[in-house]
This record gives sequence, structure tokens and C-alpha cells, in this order.
Amino acid sequence: MSGSGVDAQGPTRSHRVLLVRQWDEQMGGSGCCGRLGGVTTDLASGDDYAHAREQMEDMGAVYRALREQFPDVDVTVVDGRNWAWLVPAVARDARAAGCGWVEVARQVNRATTPASVVVDGVVVSAGQVPSVADAVTAVRAGLRRVPGGTPG
Repeated sequence: MSGSGVDAQGPTRSHRVLLVRQWDEQMGGSGCCGRLGGVTTDLASGDDYAHAREQMEDMGAVYRALREQFPDVDVTVVDGRNWAWLVPAVARDARAAGCGWVEVARQVNRATTPASVVVDGVVVSAGQVPSVADAVTAVRAGLRRVPGGTPG
């Protein structure tokens, strides 16, 4: 994990990449719009979220590649339902990256999409887990966009 430091030009800004993971289960009740079955009932199969598990494993490969390619960048996996942490984190990062409030609102909205990749408050991929190569390319471009980014 990286932190803020000081270099020859003064304080340095650390960079953060957020990987918003797919949801692998319903966390609320099992009402009319929810999941009724599971491994403990006969109402539905226990693998209702198998497709989500596969996407989470793919995002794990993206995480490992980003940690390897960008060792000085803070890469964090986030559950998109954790709005209490995700929304202010993306808003702060986007403002620090120079986004105006309208753009901050757009980025916050996009960042809550499962399988999003967010670089310093700006969503560089959303909706589908990117391939490892695409994720590395998108993150590298995102880091270059922000002053003091990692060009590598």
C-alpha cells in the first residue's frame, strides 16, 4: 500500500485504484423481489450467484496484475453496496483529481456499478470485468491523467 510522501518537488499525492466487486449474494430479506432459495431450501438451487462468483474470480486476476504492475499504488477491492465508504472515497478522490461537482456526481454514480475500476476517483471501466491487459492499460492511462501519476 502506498501513502503520501515527500519528494524533491514537495508533498506527493498517493494514488488509489478501486475495484468494485460483483455481488455474490443478496444481503436483505427474501421477499417478493428477493432470492427465495439457496443451499438450505428446495425452492432454488444453491448456485444462484455462480455467475457472480466467476466475475469475482476474474476481478481477482485483475487485482493481482495491478498489484504487480503498480506496486506503489493503493489497490482496494470494494463491495459496491458499501455506499457509506465508497461514495465519499470516490468523491474525495475525484475532487482531488480536479473534477467539478457535476463530474464528481457522475463518477460516484458510475463507481457503484459492479465490476467498476476507479482510478483516483474517475471510473475507467464499468459493467463488465475487463481483461487483465485492458485493466492494466486503463489504469496506466488513468494514472497518467492525474498530475504525479505513474507513467510506467
